[in-house]
Amino acid sequence: MSALNLAPREKRLITIMMCVMIGMVLFMSFRNKAEALADSESNLQTAQENFNAAQLFRETIISEREGQKVIRTKLKDRSRSFDLYNFSNKCITDLKLQNRATLQSVGLSSRDKAFDGVQITLKGISLEELVNLLHTMYDSDNLIMMKKMNYLRPTRDKKGLECSLEMLSPKR
Repeated sequence: MSALNLAPREKRLITIMMCVMIGMVLFMSFRNKAEALADSESNLQTAQENFNAAQLFRETIISEREGQKVIRTKLKDRSRSFDLYNFSNKCITDLKLQNRATLQSVGLSSRDKAFDGVQITLKGISLEELVNLLHTMYDSDNLIMMKKMNYLRPTRDKKGLECSLEMLSPKR
């Protein structure tokens, strides 16, 4: 076989063509690598966000468990004969509000069956007496909470306040 005799112009053209082809191959391979790098960085950022969310969930769960331990401990320390109705009546009697208060057991919905409920209706009391009643109930460490205050308004004769409270406490 005989060697190709190419003119210098043709040799330059072939050399330029070879350089362009090599450049295209290198460009495509680096472009693919850059896309893969960008995808990897995106995946890393998503993984870090998921990790941070998991850490937050873990801390929340641990905090909730600690709160449940405190509640269980308080329930164990509470008298076995504790009854929210009787306790509320005792608090009202101790604060000398019995002639201005009425108590009624509250029927709770099926999802709240783990709680005892009592509705306390007070008439002709001062704001200080209401606050004292709530402090007395809350300070007892019997896990009592106010579900809602139906109303708090002045009496018709303007000689005090009238209000209706619903109090809850977990059963054993």
